[in-house]
Amino acid sequence: QGRYNDAEPLYLQSLDIWKRQLGDDHPDVASSLNNLAVLYESQGKYLEAEDLAKQALVIYQNRLGNEHPNTQNAAVAVKLLYVMELLHCNKKTLIDILQTLAQQATLPAVNTETALTLLEMIESNPELLSSIRESLQQQTEVSDGNT
Repeated sequence: QGRYNDAEPLYLQSLDIWKRQLGDDHPDVASSLNNLAVLYESQGKYLEAEDLAKQALVIYQNRLGNEHPNTQNAAVAVKLLYVMELLHCNKKTLIDILQTLAQQATLPAVNTETALTLLEMIESNPELLSSIRESLQQQTEVSDGNT
């Protein structure tokens, strides 16, 4: 609903309560970190969001293991935020890019595993990264010209 200024202190308070009650490395603390990361991502604060998502990922890895769904989702969130920062785009645009890449590579629908594979592919392939950036720039120029 866009009430970010109201939400942030509540998320911070929740995080503080979980930490005091359960300790810094409890999965519920990781969930609170993720909630705050989602808030920051929706505000375009990708670096802050990525930092919180990384903290959550470490907690999940240490407490739940790498195969747990929460850990896998957190790994995707970290990669999403990192690649969003690399491409200077929002989550919706990046999801659209992932869906297009999945179709081109005849991969299954974008799920956690496919998303992680595609994000790692973008991150590790400078030519692909550059091509996507150029495409995004062209789309921006076209839409700016139509307004």
